[in-house]
Amino acid sequence: NSDCALLYGSDSLWNHQINNPYPNYSPYKFLLDGVETNFETSPTPTATATNTPVDTATATATNTPIDTPTATATNTPIDTPTATATNTPVDTPTATATNTPIDTPTVTATNTPIDTPTATATNTPIDTPTATATNTPTNTPTSTATSTPTNTPTGTLTATPTNTPTNTPTNTPQTPPKEPTRPSVSFTGFIPVTGGEAHAIAAGIAHTCAITPEGGVQCWGNNDYGQLGNGTNTASNVPVDVLGISGGSTIVAGGNHTCVLSGGDVWCWGQNSQGQVGDGSTADRNVPVKVLSNVADITAGLDYTCAIMVYGQVMCWGNNDQGQLANGTKSDSLVPTLATLIAGISNLDAGQTKSCGLTSAGLLRCVDNGSSMDLGGLVPVTGQAPETNLDVAVNRFGPVIVSLNNNGIPVTFQAGKFKAISDVTQAIDVDSGLGHICALLNNGTVECWGSNYYGQLGRNSQASSSNPETVLNVASAWQIAVGKYHACVMITSATPGTDDIQCWGLNKDGQLGNGTNENSPIPVFVQ
Repeated sequence: NSDCALLYGSDSLWNHQINNPYPNYSPYKFLLDGVETNFETSPTPTATATNTPVDTATATATNTPIDTPTATATNTPIDTPTATATNTPVDTPTATATNTPIDTPTVTATNTPIDTPTATATNTPIDTPTATATNTPTNTPTSTATSTPTNTPTGTLTATPTNTPTNTPTNTPQTPPKEPTRPSVSFTGFIPVTGGEAHAIAAGIAHTCAITPEGGVQCWGNNDYGQLGNGTNTASNVPVDVLGISGGSTIVAGGNHTCVLSGGDVWCWGQNSQGQVGDGSTADRNVPVKVLSNVADITAGLDYTCAIMVYGQVMCWGNNDQGQLANGTKSDSLVPTLATLIAGISNLDAGQTKSCGLTSAGLLRCVDNGSSMDLGGLVPVTGQAPETNLDVAVNRFGPVIVSLNNNGIPVTFQAGKFKAISDVTQAIDVDSGLGHICALLNNGTVECWGSNYYGQLGRNSQASSSNPETVLNVASAWQIAVGKYHACVMITSATPGTDDIQCWGLNKDGQLGNGTNENSPIPVFVQ
């Protein structure tokens, strides 16, 4: 029999003609690829792959120096090598070709110097023979495709060999993906619609709902259609918990239905005779049903609802007898439908029969009777530059539209005419009922004007007035909601982490939430 081996070291280590304890073994020099295989004290290997100095693995893949694992694969603990190919423990060569025992490595086109593993796509630890696509660990062989032991370079193909560490190890935690945001101009080329401020309180014809600081939703008042969302149709003059909802970012109320936006999902309940709940039926719902996802904001008209999607388009559902769904038809929709006529506006708000917002030029744009039209700008009325980041409130119980200019002055539009309510300044929010308007000022007080048959102006009388006057006993208010004949504000509580609510006006159905059904011309606290 004859064997071949690539030998290193001085003559005394292998030339047994000099020192021959094995008389039958006589080595000879031979040629590989025309290169004489003379031994060297510190051998310089030559192969298809490039060999690098001690402990620096080199290949077509990028090998990283000592203790710096680098690879597309994941880094694993010390002494746990891996590779796509088979891992072989110490002294056990593995390859498609035949590997010779310790200190006698043999691989086609692979020269391996001391402590320097090399091969195409192959990393070889100290004194461990290897072969193409085979990583040979020290001590503990592991399984398929994990990582590289300490002091052992990895074998993932990357780029030209280098002694500089490449690729930060993938042990660093990755930043979670961000929530989707509305673009300034969407991928379809239209100018996206944006919503107004978030609402923590909402008022309908005769019911009120609020998002609680504790992470729930509560409602009180009329419940003929299940608009309180507590699984019954019984009215309540104190707050009751809405079932199945753990808080939300904004809440809105139509005439007799309610919707909340929670985690990008829209949930609605209450009257559904014209599909305003949006669940594909006309059955009233006394518990919330999920309607839509990927939503950025919501608004509710008298008997229809609209949602502004995260990508800037608008979906609407419910009554459409006046074209208020803005989809080019006058047919009701029991499920969300694309409102193709609503585009290029901010602070979208839904009302009795139309939805309105502000254009970038400060024009009040509404979709009414199935068509979109610009009603005019605020500049001729106030003499000030228009603003698009303030409030627009479209009345759900009548024809009036109220908006705020950049000085916080309410501007009404009704019967084709604008009117500035110049006695009110520094308003930050505005809302309207049937015949009365209330504005929340930046100092936490409220001013109301208009009809006052049920004490809805909050001044301890029933005398109507066209002049705005301050609501009694309200301070530190930060949100307002106006129902048909009542109004409520959220105020900062003396107890940290909680909010108080005050309401005034009509209380026939318990919509003031103070445990009685008596009207109140001054604000009372909700229980």
